[in-house]
Amino acid sequence: PDDSYYFTIDDDIYYPKDYSKTLIKNMKMYENNVVCCVHGSNIDKSLNNNYYKKNRDVFHFKEKTLNNIEVMIPGVGTSCFYKKNTKLNLNDYKVRNMSDTYTGCLLAKQGIKRISIKREKMWLRPLNEFYRRIHGNNPYQEIDRVINENKNYL
Repeated sequence: PDDSYYFTIDDDIYYPKDYSKTLIKNMKMYENNVVCCVHGSNIDKSLNNNYYKKNRDVFHFKEKTLNNIEVMIPGVGTSCFYKKNTKLNLNDYKVRNMSDTYTGCLLAKQGIKRISIKREKMWLRPLNEFYRRIHGNNPYQEIDRVINENKNYL
């Protein structure tokens, strides 16, 4: 088994020098049985659609949080996985720009909690996006379908 950590990053975020160390410290607090992230969100499971567009609590990576918070959907570009305890397969990711939703649902099915870690405001900072953004261009119908399919696990 692989005892290493796997970090996912975005090309439009500045990560501080203590990023890896901080995420690993948080992972160890949970005995590596979680996925830690900075950015994450929770959805209103009483809905049947429009999860992404409304009724979503977002813990944005630029914001300060006072405590670790369990989230349903981790921000994959700010996440740390313990490879030995996490089973993800790229073949399960059917539609582009949906890694957060797929990952949250796949981890929930495995019983792995997703934790948005405590941090100071602007601990992670946005960088220039080079005129190309995927945020806001997500395929909402697919997000709704995947969440509805996995709602009992979230």
